[in-house]
Amino acid sequence: MNKSAFRVATLALLSALSGHSFAEGQGHVRVVWEKHDVVINADHTYTDTVDLKFQAVDQGGASSLGQQYLSYQRGRQALDILAAETVHADGSVVAVPEQGFKTQDGMLGGVSMPENQLIQITFPRVSPGDAVHYRYRFTRKETDLPNGMSMQLGFDDAVVHDNVSVRIDYPAELALQTDVVAMQPHQESAEPGRKRISFSYANKTTVTREGGETDGWQQTPHVYLTTFADWKAVADAYQSRANEKAAVTPEVQKLADDITSGVTGQRQQASALYDWVRRNIRYIAVYVGAGGMVPHDTATILANHYGDCKDHATLLEALLRAKGIESSQVLITADTRTYKLPSVPVAGWFNHDINYVPSLGLFLDSTADLAPFGVLPETDLSKPVLITRDFNGVRNTPVGSPLRDRVVRRTTIKIAPDGSATRATDIIGFGIAGMTNRQFLDSIGGDKLHEWASRNLAESGMEGDANLELLPQTHADESGYRLTQHIANYVDQPEAGTLGFVSAREGPISLGNILTRFQLPQRTRNFACSGFGVDDEVQIELPNTMHVVYLPRDVEIQRDAVSMSARYSQTGNTVKLVRHFALDTPGASCSPAEFAALKPVMKDVERATHGRLVYVSGDAAAAEAMRSGKSAVASR
Repeated sequence: MNKSAFRVATLALLSALSGHSFAEGQGHVRVVWEKHDVVINADHTYTDTVDLKFQAVDQGGASSLGQQYLSYQRGRQALDILAAETVHADGSVVAVPEQGFKTQDGMLGGVSMPENQLIQITFPRVSPGDAVHYRYRFTRKETDLPNGMSMQLGFDDAVVHDNVSVRIDYPAELALQTDVVAMQPHQESAEPGRKRISFSYANKTTVTREGGETDGWQQTPHVYLTTFADWKAVADAYQSRANEKAAVTPEVQKLADDITSGVTGQRQQASALYDWVRRNIRYIAVYVGAGGMVPHDTATILANHYGDCKDHATLLEALLRAKGIESSQVLITADTRTYKLPSVPVAGWFNHDINYVPSLGLFLDSTADLAPFGVLPETDLSKPVLITRDFNGVRNTPVGSPLRDRVVRRTTIKIAPDGSATRATDIIGFGIAGMTNRQFLDSIGGDKLHEWASRNLAESGMEGDANLELLPQTHADESGYRLTQHIANYVDQPEAGTLGFVSAREGPISLGNILTRFQLPQRTRNFACSGFGVDDEVQIELPNTMHVVYLPRDVEIQRDAVSMSARYSQTGNTVKLVRHFALDTPGASCSPAEFAALKPVMKDVERATHGRLVYVSGDAAAAEAMRSGKSAVASR
């Protein structure tokens, strides 16, 4: 789905900052000023005259500022560049020459999108201490949705801003609503019949981002504005334009009948239709057409065999209706950072469109071509959404679940007397983890599995050979593979040492990476904490010359949303670990208070994942003496 035009107003700044990280202090780029003069018309169209001046603090900043980009949708929008120049540190000014402006058609998924125009501005001779200055006027000639407009202006507090100003002039009869954070309001007079509001912002130091944070927009300085009355008005406006596009035409009816030939039952037919759309309609992330938030009709979609999310949702809705299965399109923000809605109904908040089937209680996202029927990608989970047909309040998509979204790892490690070993790990993902497994295997390619496995082993510092193979699929939401490694140098301490219960690969869910989110002393912003499960079984077969003198103690942890158990056992020369971990949170985002509550238990979990056995080689009697307490090594 096409995001609303406010992106144009901030695109240059985002481009300047891309690829750079900022710590507290000045950063690479300084915003000398950013000014927005917004004039809204009675028909909800508007202009935004933008004046920007960015200063390069260092060479990194100078490199990023040398080229700036603006975009607009031809026909529905207009963009006029009013000035563009380099301002040197000594005060001299060099205007961007004519050849410094280049305009080209947008390209998406290999498809030319002439409606989407991209303007590149190349500024001459930008060095540290210099600034780039440009002004442009963005005009929205048509609204994305009827009877309302929305706009979002955000100012990244990871960058120093000397002066930000936003002035909004609008007809008095329009009921304008705003969501404003960290901006200073100002009183201004306006012409008769109109109103004017303005805000300013400045910061001298930057904010360091917290890893894995979510809904950071709630603290980031911004001005969101809208003339829609509520979320129902947004849903109704979208539905008013999308409804006719999902009509059941003779072509759609025939296709639906062909796809479901021999398939009985509503769920089975819905699954067949969903699978056909996700496999046969190529997804293009943004498809700008007659309207940024209006899908194409089914005839166009079927003729092209490609489309954006709106087109996917429209075609699937029509096919379902052809078989008597009612559904609705759903507006959603698809990412892993945004789990709340603004306080005002901003239509441009949503960047994606999926389907909801009330009779099955299922959300479906056919743009996720690796997602089996009934499984949503992680970017769609735990999200507030607008079900646009017969809107009945903001709903939420399902949350991540340790029962549904989990990984099962089964590992056997057989160690030879010379220290070499064969390690084989089966990694089976369910739900989102199954999708991630499919993406991983798809990224390698079926003819490159052995090559990838061998390279992966070499990069780990181990010598030997390896192979990767697919496992048979026994459930629709399951995907698994086996990584087998023949390692020449697995045990590098022949006399005594420790061995970890380590799989050949972590797979789609890295418990270690998730635990790092709890290493911060504290958090001031929400963070990602979606539910998931990990089941591990590791079996180590030792040669007769190696003797276990210590096994880790069993672990049982059950606190709030966290549960973990680890059981160690030994039969002869075979040692086994069975470990279960589950995080069962009510949503995908947790608060700083929840972080403080989870941090201690996650520390316990982290310690419990480091269990290692201790072994000695050679004399069995000496090993038995150590086990019986005649040495400093602890016994179980």
